[in-house]
Amino acid sequence: MSITVLSCKKEGCTDSTATNYNSKAKKDNGTCLYPTKTDPDDPIDPVDPTDPINPKDSTDKENVITETFASLDAFRKANAIPFETFSFDASVGGNFNTTKGMIIKVSPNSLVDYSGNAAVGNIVVRIKEIYSKWDIITSEVYTESYGIPLESGGEFFIDAKANGAPLKVAPGKSLAISMPAQSTTAGMQLLTGGQSADTTARWTPVDSTDTTSRFNYPPPSPPSLYEIKLGILGWINIDRYLHNGQTVTCEFEVTNLPKLDPRNTRFVGIVKGVHSVYQGGAQYSEAGGKARITANRIIPSLPSLHLVYTISDSKLYFVLLEDAPNPNALNSIFMKQITSSDLNEIINDLK
Repeated sequence: MSITVLSCKKEGCTDSTATNYNSKAKKDNGTCLYPTKTDPDDPIDPVDPTDPINPKDSTDKENVITETFASLDAFRKANAIPFETFSFDASVGGNFNTTKGMIIKVSPNSLVDYSGNAAVGNIVVRIKEIYSKWDIITSEVYTESYGIPLESGGEFFIDAKANGAPLKVAPGKSLAISMPAQSTTAGMQLLTGGQSADTTARWTPVDSTDTTSRFNYPPPSPPSLYEIKLGILGWINIDRYLHNGQTVTCEFEVTNLPKLDPRNTRFVGIVKGVHSVYQGGAQYSEAGGKARITANRIIPSLPSLHLVYTISDSKLYFVLLEDAPNPNALNSIFMKQITSSDLNEIINDLK
């Protein structure tokens, strides 16, 4: 007679670090389970609250940002201000209200082509309004005139076409525009910035001899509208010149990024208390494995915040400098990853 002896060892998870560890198991059967690392309050995977790249955030326990941009141009396109379009018959004219509160009145037969011939048939008008600091930043239609910061009462672009051909306002004619006033400060004037929507606006006061282009100050309390007579199309702005004090150059070292691509980085000044964003005249380099910024348009006499934002490794990083930088020292800055919607909220909450 033969006797077969069978093993009676109990099987289970024999790893004491596993969540299903079985102290009675004598043989591991491959069923061990381990804790996941998703909870920032879990001591297994603590989040370092001193880490400025990925600080602990009580509103977002995982703190994962999935938004990416191939370039700064892609970021701008994703946050672009859409045009509103309106159409009417040239011989009838039209009145239009935009979603942002602008009122446009076009009289009959008030537009001509670039040969001076009266426009006929269906006319298409495009309008883009820029009122917020965020819209100024993402559109890069800065409130400055040849280096002098401006306080903006509102910027917009307007053009008109017939059968795809550009039109202009007929000699002696004007469009009537009522625009929501972003400032009731005295000293505002009408500026024009060029006729192409795709080029940088270069703000210049409208010729004082042009009687077809004028505007009236709004009443002192909101809601207020600028009443504008417009004999030109293109970029238009209601602004006043701010004090253009002496500029200083400041140096910055980015402690957490090795390099900044000039094509994908911007440095701007945001004037405190008014509606104004101007360029900081920055240049970019690297030293000791860290990115460097040289900003040569810091204006100490103009109280401003300074915003640096960049696309690095397809991610959006920023830093908002609330204190005036020291022109006599290397200023260390840390750029934090952020979503465009969160940065939008931060910028538009500034006073």
